[in-house]
Amino acid sequence: MVRLVVVLFVLATLASPALARAQAAPPPARTIPELVLHLDDDPDELHVDFTPAVWALCEHGLDGAAAVLPLLEAPDTMTRMHASRALSCAVSRWFGWQPGHGYAPGSGAETRFEAAWTANGAYAWDADAGARHASRVLWEAWIAAHLHAAAPRPDEPSTDAVRAALEPVLPTVRACPHDPGPVRADLTFAPSGALVRVRLHGVRGAAARCMQQALASVHVAPFTRPSFTLAVSIDR
Repeated sequence: MVRLVVVLFVLATLASPALARAQAAPPPARTIPELVLHLDDDPDELHVDFTPAVWALCEHGLDGAAAVLPLLEAPDTMTRMHASRALSCAVSRWFGWQPGHGYAPGSGAETRFEAAWTANGAYAWDADAGARHASRVLWEAWIAAHLHAAAPRPDEPSTDAVRAALEPVLPTVRACPHDPGPVRADLTFAPSGALVRVRLHGVRGAAARCMQQALASVHVAPFTRPSFTLAVSIDR
């Protein structure tokens, strides 16, 4: 009897870590076909047009958008609504929309999304069957053309993007010896994203040259404007 208890205790001890790992492991991510199958499940109480599957398909980008296109003509109105939200969300993400943040200021992304939505029939889940079908056909062609294409460049880099690019070099810039007082830098970027001009205010001479050299490596993502200038404060 004692021997049996010891064996059971050993087995339980060996099994516990495996059981703990199994309990801690997140559920496996659902595939796109599974998400489409459960598109209408668990709608948000305050926003019934969104479900967990809608958000997940949105994160799949244009692959998620392509998967819901047949459902734009589904018999059920709620299914069409959810398919429409998944489509618009996924295409918005492709153009640069970020949950909780929206579109980057100056990117032009929202205007491009709205133009694409209108050009592809301005799909409405409660429109007549003919309009829904026509929009689906247009979206099928648009997604096929853009599925493996890079999203368009923004009109200009966001302030946050410039500040993020500056962050690694700021300690070196601030270490340049200069007189106390505020220092401002006007940074001009070319469409390639390269920093092409630095104008410093509040510092000159060797300190200015030191700061310009430290800033020379700053680079942002390419954009479409002829140039972009941002004034930043360099605080100690």
